[in-house]
Amino acid sequence: MFKGKRFLDELMAGATEGAAGTVSDSGWSNSVIFEHYLKNHFLKFVAQPTEAEKVLILYDGHKSHVNIGLIEWAISKHIILFVLPPHTSHVLQPLDIGCYGPFQRMYNNECHKFMRCHPGQIITRYDVCGLA
Repeated sequence: MFKGKRFLDELMAGATEGAAGTVSDSGWSNSVIFEHYLKNHFLKFVAQPTEAEKVLILYDGHKSHVNIGLIEWAISKHIILFVLPPHTSHVLQPLDIGCYGPFQRMYNNECHKFMRCHPGQIITRYDVCGLA
């Protein structure tokens, strides 16, 4: 997710195969981006849900993630959308500790290495995917 008006392919330079990116005015997700992500990216990388084997998505209740159209789509695709209770996501999100926290530390280390090897050069949004 990048802040901007137009998505430029150069923003994904060095990205992992299968990665996707987009832009928004604020640099934050919104309901249109979240729905597009689920329908056009997420489903590529999970086993196709069926009535017998549904997919469960746990997520926070941010207003950009909750809308009737998305809920109806998820039901039709055998996807269970489970919104975490308010003010509990920091406790109930094990990925923050087991995945995102370690990723953030590794990314920060890569940024420090980059800055040591390229004194005076700033890290821009075009460097993010390569560093990650």
